[in-house]
Amino acid sequence: MLGVERIYSSDLRRAARTATTIAQRIGVGVVYLPALREIDFGLWEGLNWQEIEGRFPKEAGRWLRGFPLQSAPGGETYTDFTARVDAVISPFLEGASRMTTAVVTHRGVMRYALTRFFDFSEDEAWTVTEPYCATVIAAGRACAGEVLP
Repeated sequence: MLGVERIYSSDLRRAARTATTIAQRIGVGVVYLPALREIDFGLWEGLNWQEIEGRFPKEAGRWLRGFPLQSAPGGETYTDFTARVDAVISPFLEGASRMTTAVVTHRGVMRYALTRFFDFSEDEAWTVTEPYCATVIAAGRACAGEVLP
């Protein structure tokens, strides 16, 4: 499968299960890293947007107007999130010439990494990560996105 030699994954359930399934199928190991988690939404964790707007209408409005400078109540700041993602993704890229690596993570992490490290515009990064279970292959500037069945 694309010559992947190692998989790094968020340790959160959905990503970890996906990584484990892929790893078993292609016979490689998985390294689970909390640093690959989605941004921490604090009091909003586990809620859909309708629930957030219903329970936190003022905060939801402030967040929409102020993101990325405004974090969710009790949540991680965008600056802390991007520093965390930078710290975990940079070593993968430094070793990219030596090993083909797959990263299984969440949309926010993927979008940020594509804009920060692969020169994608925000719109391009949003488009290729739109569906759940998107596969994004980024090598230099090339990228392909698809929805897995």
